[in-house]
Amino acid sequence: MTGALVLAAERVLAAVDDRVAPLSEYADVEGDLTDLSDLRPGDCFNVPGGDLIDERPVTYRIDCAQVHHGEVTASKVLETVDGPESADSDRDSEDACWKAQDEYAMDTWALPEYAEMFYYAPSRQSWHQGDRVLLCVIGTTDEEWRGSLRRDAGMLKPEQSAFLRAVNAVEFVMSRPPEDDVEDALPEYQAWARAVSAALGTEAKLLQGDVARAGLEKAAPAQLKEIEAARAEWQRAAQAKTAQEFDRQWDRALAAMSVETEKELRGAYGLSTVIPQWLQDGQDDLEEGDDGSLDGPSAESV
Repeated sequence: MTGALVLAAERVLAAVDDRVAPLSEYADVEGDLTDLSDLRPGDCFNVPGGDLIDERPVTYRIDCAQVHHGEVTASKVLETVDGPESADSDRDSEDACWKAQDEYAMDTWALPEYAEMFYYAPSRQSWHQGDRVLLCVIGTTDEEWRGSLRRDAGMLKPEQSAFLRAVNAVEFVMSRPPEDDVEDALPEYQAWARAVSAALGTEAKLLQGDVARAGLEKAAPAQLKEIEAARAEWQRAAQAKTAQEFDRQWDRALAAMSVETEKELRGAYGLSTVIPQWLQDGQDDLEEGDDGSLDGPSAESV
């Protein structure tokens, strides 16, 4: 009996310790306690321990001028036929929040390297209770960050926002190839290649209208030339008869466009010219593999 009492006491003390630590974290959080569902686009907030991975974190709204962990880019109604926590629902939520972030912080090259996209969708339980709110967030927990990351169309020149909307659409489509291997889903990859070509066509049409704009006389034609070459390869990929042929055209399409050319174009538009590390890494992987040959494309590098 004495042994049982000692063991029980140890368990109680351990449980108390486990509860005291989180409570101390809550006490140290800066800001006003605010329910997650009450946060709105433009709100900045902190969470206990800087843990944004929690399914539904406790949030403390704070002035964006102060150090904060996250910034809300969108609060919208989640529309899905499958309900929450399904693969399709997760992908729909992720897609919606990437698009929201691209509209909220349009110059993606200007974002801090450590900025990450997070989203909070209804759980199965809250869904059955009528919760349909999808909250999209830019997280900056890896570094101390002050100020808002917002740079939407209202804060940019019309030609800047139009250009960024076009290039962000290209980046989004290219980052969403089919999940299965090419060998198992060639028709889906062909459709994806057509979608990439169409997005590039929209960018080309915009640049053709801006080619005579002051400062763009050189940069716009250079980008147009690369887009034309890339679109030709994507169109060939869309007609590929085998997975191997598709992969070859995919490689050639990616190689047809240069990050340096886009850098010059962004500079001509008065936008950030700091190449994001993720984009530079993808370009390096594409240009030279371990054996000095072209690497095959992958979802991560695209």
